[in-house]
Amino acid sequence: MKEINVLLACLLALLAGVDSVRGQSSAANLPSTVVFSEPGFPAADSVAPSPGALEAALPGARFASAEQLGAALEAGSTRLLVLPYGSAFPEVAWEPIYQFLQRGGNLLVLGGRPFARAGYRGAGGWKLRGPTRTS
Repeated sequence: MKEINVLLACLLALLAGVDSVRGQSSAANLPSTVVFSEPGFPAADSVAPSPGALEAALPGARFASAEQLGAALEAGSTRLLVLPYGSAFPEVAWEPIYQFLQRGGNLLVLGGRPFARAGYRGAGGWKLRGPTRTS
């Protein structure tokens, strides 16, 4: 977990530098980092860090549920999306995530292969679809 904290601190410092070069004050805007966080969301190919560990590693980040993610990624101040569930991502938010990345947004996936397992709400809670295949 210590390695994750160091990596996150470096990325946040880099993003803060980008904001200052652009003449923007991070403190005056909404948080530039959005972390997808959903109770019961399953991790794939990795162990999800606890919400407390993420909050400690990413002070000032905005935590967004699957339903809140689209609006959070549309905010002009958002520079970094953190997906902490390894290869899993919320299927319902795929389009806003894709658009964010197309606009030049940054992505940090903690463990696993990005976008390999779509998570969806089933009758008994969150479930994962089978791995995506690339040939």
